[in-house]
Amino acid sequence: MNWIGHMIFTFSITSLLLISALALGIIPTTMDNMLLVAGFITISTFSALIPDLDQKDSKMSQFIRFTILIMAALGAIFLLTDWLDRLLAFVGLYIIGRVLNWFMRPGHRGFVHSISFGLLLSGAIAGIFWMWKDGAYNNQAIVLFAAIFWGYYMHLCGDGKFFKLI
Repeated sequence: MNWIGHMIFTFSITSLLLISALALGIIPTTMDNMLLVAGFITISTFSALIPDLDQKDSKMSQFIRFTILIMAALGAIFLLTDWLDRLLAFVGLYIIGRVLNWFMRPGHRGFVHSISFGLLLSGAIAGIFWMWKDGAYNNQAIVLFAAIFWGYYMHLCGDGKFFKLI
């Protein structure tokens, strides 16, 4: 399946499930919940592209340098107040992102195309978000973890790799 197919597949199934849950009252129809559902659908749709990071010509890989740059800049700008801390955080986050990008390209449909990697990546991203929120219990970190993993898993389902653990 190509990148558009993965995004449409994930968007369709996720939207159908969550909008049905809202309509049936399984998820209470509050403004906060509707925003969480919209965020979940958006994050999971784009997360469906993550497993193809190990493929050089994938859309996600083509934009990874720019994405790493933007993520490092946003992380440094919004999380830190001192300009030197921002600069150091930016450089550090950029280097970490580039190293991870290089590490994740051992071969297409390798470890990156597994449930284990999806859980690790989702947990790492949600954990970082949770720590930035001072470790307080918050629904956003849980929704972020679930949305990233759901999109990741939908990609594996689209590839027919439902139960690939490693």
